[in-house]
Amino acid sequence: MKTTFFKSPFLPAFLVALFAIALYANTIGHSFVYDDSAAVTNNYMVKQGISGIPELLKTSYHRGYFVSFIQEETYRPFSLIIFSIIYQFFGQNPMPYHLLNIILYGLTGFFLYTLLRKLFVPNLTTELSLRGETTKQSALNATVIASEAKQSTSSLSMTAFQENGVLIAFITSLIFIAHPIHTEVVANIKSADELFSFLFIIFTFLVLLKFLERGPALIHVRNEGWGIELRPVSLLPLLAFITFFLSLISKEGSITMFGLIPLTLWFFKNVPWKKLLLIILTLFAAAIPYLIMRKLAIGTVSGVKPTLFHDNVIAGAPTLSIKLATAFHILIHYIKLLFWPHPLSCDYSTRQFTLVTWSNTVAVTSVIIHAALLIVGLFLFNKTAINRNRRIESTLTSHIAFGILFYLLSMFLYSNLLLMIGTHFAERLLYVPLFGFSIIITALIFRVTSFKSKLITTVAYCFLACILIAYSYKTIARNTDWKNGLTLFGTDVNHSPNSARLHYLYGEKIVAEKIFDNKNQQEALMWAEIAMRQLDTAIFINRNYADAFGQRGNIFLVFGNKEEALKNYQQAVELNTNSESIINNLGILYQSMKQYQKALEYFNITLKINPRSAMAWQNAGSTYYELKRYDKSIESYLNSLKYEPNNAKSNFCLGSLYNALGDSASGRPLLEKSIRLDPALKNEPNPFKI
Repeated sequence: MKTTFFKSPFLPAFLVALFAIALYANTIGHSFVYDDSAAVTNNYMVKQGISGIPELLKTSYHRGYFVSFIQEETYRPFSLIIFSIIYQFFGQNPMPYHLLNIILYGLTGFFLYTLLRKLFVPNLTTELSLRGETTKQSALNATVIASEAKQSTSSLSMTAFQENGVLIAFITSLIFIAHPIHTEVVANIKSADELFSFLFIIFTFLVLLKFLERGPALIHVRNEGWGIELRPVSLLPLLAFITFFLSLISKEGSITMFGLIPLTLWFFKNVPWKKLLLIILTLFAAAIPYLIMRKLAIGTVSGVKPTLFHDNVIAGAPTLSIKLATAFHILIHYIKLLFWPHPLSCDYSTRQFTLVTWSNTVAVTSVIIHAALLIVGLFLFNKTAINRNRRIESTLTSHIAFGILFYLLSMFLYSNLLLMIGTHFAERLLYVPLFGFSIIITALIFRVTSFKSKLITTVAYCFLACILIAYSYKTIARNTDWKNGLTLFGTDVNHSPNSARLHYLYGEKIVAEKIFDNKNQQEALMWAEIAMRQLDTAIFINRNYADAFGQRGNIFLVFGNKEEALKNYQQAVELNTNSESIINNLGILYQSMKQYQKALEYFNITLKINPRSAMAWQNAGSTYYELKRYDKSIESYLNSLKYEPNNAKSNFCLGSLYNALGDSASGRPLLEKSIRLDPALKNEPNPFKI
C-alpha cells in the first residue's frame, strides 16, 4: 500500500478536496432557496453589509429576519458575518454564496483526511512522548512495543493496521464526503453554519494534536550538566481556544465536543487523563466568552424557547411516555438514511412524523437497536482499555467502538430525549454524526479484508466502490433538486407528502413565480390550479395554517375575486394576528378596492410588526399619494429605500413623485438608479399625476 501517492501527506488530501468540489460543482449556478431568505435575502442586518456586523454580534440568529421575535434559541453570528461581507461586494447574487459552501466543503475534505491520517497513523515515539516519557525511553519502548505487536496473533495487529492506516483515513474521508445526506448542508447557503462549525472543530483537533506532540512544558531541564533550556511560549493552546470559540459561534451544537474531543484523543493517541483535563479546560475557557455573548444576545444561556408543534411534533406529546416513544421512532429514521439515503427531503415537519406510543413496533425496534449500539460501543470501549494495558494499541475493534460512541454522543443533542430542540428531524443534523458512521463502515470493510482471502478482499473493495459510486450519483442528482424553490419543493412534496409546510411552500413559490406578473392568462390559470391544490392539501393536514389561507387570498386577488380574497385574508389574520405578509396583502386588497384609509390602517399595522419592511413602506407611500398626502408619501418611500436602497420600484416611484412635484433635481438620480437596477423601467410612464 505504500505507494508514492499515499506516502505524501498532501496528495490524498488534495484528491479528497477535489472530489468534494466536483460533487457539488453543479450547485454553483443555483438560486437562493428555502431558508436562505432568513439568512441572506430577507435578513436586513446581513443586507447592511459590513456595517451590520456589530449588530449581528449582539443579536440572535433570526433577529434580522423576524424583527418581532421575542424568544430565540440560536446564536450563530459567524456565518451571518461572512454573508454580510459577501453582500457588501456582491449583493443578492447567489453564486458567491454557493461558491463559499463548495470551497468550505473542499477544505473540510482536505483537513478531515489530514486529521484522520494523524489519528490512524501514529508515530510510536510521539505516542510515548505524550505520556511524559523521555526521548530515550520513548525510543526504547517504541522498539519493544513494535516487536510485541508483530508477534500478536490478533486478526489485525497494530503494525498491520498502521500499514493500512493511510488508506483507511483516505477511504473514511471519501465515504464522509460522498454521502448524499450532506446535500442539504452544501447546496443550502444557509447551512454554511454547519460547514464552518465542523471545519473549526477539525482545526481544533489538529491544533491540539500539534500541541500534544510538542509538549506543554515551557522549561526543559537538560539531562547532562546543570544548564536549563528555555522554550518559547507555545501559542497553540491560544489557537485551539480561538478555533473552538469560532466553532461555537458558528453553531451551538459544537458544545458536544467537550466530550468528543477528549474521547477521540484517548482512543487514537492514548493521551493521559491529566493532559486530557488540560484540553478540557482549554475548551471550557473558549466556551466562557461564547456563553457571555450568547447571554447578552438572547437573554439566556440555555436558549430554550417554546417549541412549535408544527416544527417539532414531540412538543405536542401529552405524556413523557409518548414523548420518548416518538423520539425513538424518529431516531431510527436517521440510521435508515445513513445506510439508504433515499428519498431525501428538505422538510419533515407536521405531519410527516406523528406522535406514537410504545405499541408502535418501529419505536420499540429503535430502542433495541440504540441500546444494542450503546452496549456494543461500551463493551468494545472496555476492550480497548484492556488492550491499552497490554500494550496493544489501535485495532479495528477500537475504531468501531469509537465510531459507535461518536455517533451516539453527537446525535444525543438532537434526539429530543433530554432537550427539546426546534425540529424533530432534519437531514443536516447528521452532518457531524456521519463522521462516526464513516469510521465504522471503513473499519468493517478492513475487518473483512483481514481474512487474507483474495476473493473476499476483492469483493470488499468492489462493495466499497459501489457505495462510493452510488453515493456520488445520488449526491449529484439530489443537487439538481436544490436549483430553486420550484424544483426543490415540487420534488420534495412527493418525498414528504404529509408535510404541510412543503405543500404550502410549493404553493407559495408557484404564486410568486408563476402567477404574479404572468401576462399569459391561460398559463397563470393552470399554475393557479396547481398552487390551490397544494395550499388546500396544506390546510387539510394543518387546519390552522394561516399562511396557506393567505396565499389562497393572493391567488383570488390576482384573478380579481376580491370577495374570496378578503374572506381568505380574514381567515388567515384570525389564525395569526402577527403575520406581516398577510396583513400587508390585506392592505393591498383594500388599496385595489380604493379604500385607501383602510389600506393605510393595515400597512401601519404591518409596520408595527416590522418597522423595517421595505415593501410595507413602499405600499404606504403609494397609498399616501392617493390620499394626496405627498409629504407622507415621500417620507414612506425614503423609509423603504432606507431598508432596501437597491429596490428598483421604490427608487422609480420616489423619483417619479419628485418629478411630478416639479423637483426634477431630486427625481432624476433616483430614476437613473432605478433603470440601472431594472432596465425594463426605462419605458415606464410616470405613475403619478399632480
